[in-house]
Amino acid sequence: MPVIFRCKGCGSIIFVFERVGQDCFGLPAPSELAMRYEGKCPNCGRILGTPTIDDVKVLGRIRQPSPFYMPETVPTLLSKAVI
Repeated sequence: MPVIFRCKGCGSIIFVFERVGQDCFGLPAPSELAMRYEGKCPNCGRILGTPTIDDVKVLGRIRQPSPFYMPETVPTLLSKAVI
């Protein structure tokens, strides 16, 4: 199941972790992503914070991307992961 990190302000996708073995580091922590982008969203400039438990949404297995999961304006990054 892919893990998608999104900006709370503009909703843009900051990072997508598609599968185990994607890179040698594994799933990054939110604080690691904030350090990669100097603490700001690359799209809108909003300060990136640590998500709370209410910010985490588990969608389960989906067959087609929903507008919440993957807006039409963002290219499909998960075409191979979505079954």
